[in-house]
Amino acid sequence: MTPVLEADRLTKTFRLGARQWPAVSDVSLQLDLGRTVGCVGESGSGKSTLARLLVGAETPSEGVVRFEGIDLQAFDRTRRRSYARDVQLVFQSASSALPPRMRIAAIIEDPLIVHRLGSSAERRARVREIASLVGLDLEMLDRLPRQLSGGQRQRVGIARALALEPAVVLADEPVASLDASVQSQILNLFVRLQEQLKFALFVISHDLRVINYLADEVVVLYLGQVMEIGTAARVVTKPLHPYTRALVDAIPGRGGVQSVVRSAPGEATAANVLLGCPFAPRCSVRARLGREDQDLCTSTRPPLRTLQGRRVACHWAAV
Repeated sequence: MTPVLEADRLTKTFRLGARQWPAVSDVSLQLDLGRTVGCVGESGSGKSTLARLLVGAETPSEGVVRFEGIDLQAFDRTRRRSYARDVQLVFQSASSALPPRMRIAAIIEDPLIVHRLGSSAERRARVREIASLVGLDLEMLDRLPRQLSGGQRQRVGIARALALEPAVVLADEPVASLDASVQSQILNLFVRLQEQLKFALFVISHDLRVINYLADEVVVLYLGQVMEIGTAARVVTKPLHPYTRALVDAIPGRGGVQSVVRSAPGEATAANVLLGCPFAPRCSVRARLGREDQDLCTSTRPPLRTLQGRRVACHWAAV
């Protein structure tokens, strides 16, 4: 079965001064209808650049993005417009993403107008339908965004994305700006909506708890490279890459808030990119190795190899 959306060896390079810097390097993944792929990593890991490549907002330096088996670069103008309907974004902060002077009903209706879908009466009916689906009281449709709570505004953002009945939803840190109690409500909403509407979901988060709750498959990114990829059950329960283990340790109750900083000292910056593993300067496993083995980490990039039911890019993952 052809994936609805697929990244094949995707690379995006930007210029930093006199050198080329790969924000995303050789990333492959696929999204299927009714399934969720989660992408986790610290700030600067390349998560948002990857999302922009998938949605078509950036052109890959190398590799291919395919929608229903067809390269996005082969799309003509009409097909690109259709793709903009098929793939929708939910942003981190609905407060900044929603037009402050537009009524909620107009915000949800706007993409229907842009894509010239339905009559005025049909659009109004669709707005009421999708508002109810995401748990918004219909009386809220006449309000402005500032008159809603943070959780209600995020529901509006989700409603606007789903109004076009997309095949794929890309959610960039969709609960990061919300209180903990509201986060759980929005996460449960995503689960319910996907069960009902069967769209493919790609979720970006720095919080492995969010990814673990929503995702069927997890992609762990570090400085643009895949460190580990596999089912959430395997990756979170028994992480093999030292970076993934550090992210798991950072889950509250599993080693303390932000313990990833203690487990993996150093900074995730372009200066740390080596010929070998980009995580080597911060890796606690490498620190325990002999000099010759340490040199392997910094001189040879570890390939993504299959191990214990997932793929992991570490020379010492089985140690």
